[in-house]
Amino acid sequence: MRSRAEIEARIEPLEAERAKLRADYLPQHPAIRDIDRRLDILDAQLKMLP
Repeated sequence: MRSRAEIEARIEPLEAERAKLRADYLPQHPAIRDIDRRLDILDAQLKMLP
């Protein structure tokens, strides 16, 4: 299991990439949807931590 710091370190660049893509694309764009899916997984992992 990953630590909170490791998960948060993976979230930050994904959120930055998502923000850049949102400047040019709609939320339905496949790249944005992929990032959203990955962020959802990481968020779920954070919620499982004690």
